Amino acid sequence: MGRRLRRSCAGLRMSWMPDGDETTRDESLQIASIEEDSEVDALDGGERGASAQVFELDPVLAASIETARSALAEITPDETIGELVTTVAQGEHVVSLQFANLMSGYPGWLWTATLSRIDETEAVTVLEVELLPGEGAVLAPDWVPWTVRMADYQSAQDAVGDDLEGDDETDDLDDVDVDLDDDSDVEELDVDSDDDDDSDDGDPLDADESDSDDSTDAANDNPAPAQSVRRRRRR
Repeated sequence: MGRRLRRSCAGLRMSWMPDGDETTRDESLQIASIEEDSEVDALDGGERGASAQVFELDPVLAASIETARSALAEITPDETIGELVTTVAQGEHVVSLQFANLMSGYPGWLWTATLSRIDETEAVTVLEVELLPGEGAVLAPDWVPWTVRMADYQSAQDAVGDDLEGDDETDDLDDVDVDLDDDSDVEELDVDSDDDDDSDDGDPLDADESDSDDSTDAANDNPAPAQSVRRRRRR
């Protein structure tokens, strides 16, 4: 029994232990993924470097103002296109001409026509025309995710609740102050009534009334003498 148990345990230990080939395969996959990530980073860095590159302005494209105006006139009336504001080199033999926008409702926006040519020997072609915002243009606010907006809303609601609780506490304190003032008024009334009683003791009218009352009481105590009745005797 003991030998069979040991063999089964040995078999269990061997069942979960990884093989040497599987370990090597996993390591190779990890190395391959690292190399791919490095290649992607290199490409991104190259694109960023290319976008930061400054191109020389093509003089022929920069001078093609009438070509740019004609292209813009296909999407907007001529009276909405103002004077040339600036020219921007977007790439090699690629230039954007930007004109002032005279259309109401879009202050600071620029009518933009992007021109190009393959080389110095080729004709000028129009790549695209559009209305783009310039410096000081009126833009819509940045989009805010719903979760962020809800978080701001909850914070505002919590702040309002705290303010209401503070107002309730202030009202309670005011009520307590009013009650205390009422109690003090009652005490003042009691003091005034006591003063009135004391002042009545020294009033001369009250003294006269008390004297008259005393004389009346004395008269009642000593009644008047009865009238004598005389009787005649018969002879």
